[in-house]
Amino acid sequence: MQNLSKKTLHISGIALVCLFVAGPGACVPKGEDFTPGLKGIDSDANGIRDDIDALILQKYADTPTIKKAAEKYARTVQVFMEANTKQEAYQAAKESGNMVDCIVHIILPGNNIENYKKRGQLIDEIVAYTANTRERFEKYWSSSKMIGGASFQIEKKPICD
Repeated sequence: MQNLSKKTLHISGIALVCLFVAGPGACVPKGEDFTPGLKGIDSDANGIRDDIDALILQKYADTPTIKKAAEKYARTVQVFMEANTKQEAYQAAKESGNMVDCIVHIILPGNNIENYKKRGQLIDEIVAYTANTRERFEKYWSSSKMIGGASFQIEKKPICD
């Protein structure tokens, strides 16, 4: 979580500079969902906000397997952010961790720099898009605090379901 907060602070700094130099509204990323609430716009009701669907189609649809993993990960991150109890947050974090493990070891395996960058970018961007407003970030942070100190079992074989 530390990396996300540093990234968010860095992005916030860039946004402030952009706001100061270019004026209000000039630096809002096109197509990103900043609507109020945790859910955002999900026109096709697939459990993934439309802007994250578009991100996945644009950047992570190289193969049907990568696209499917990115979609599953996006759903688990959304569920984690929306968790209201420690048990819900723990279960969502566990499923999210399983998807990260799957992405790292099955979908984009190996130590080559291209796969390393792509899987890190996929994981980071989906979290950043999911928690892209103050309300969403604060709820994501709250869910993270709920699982603070929890331990998770690492499966011998990644679970990609």
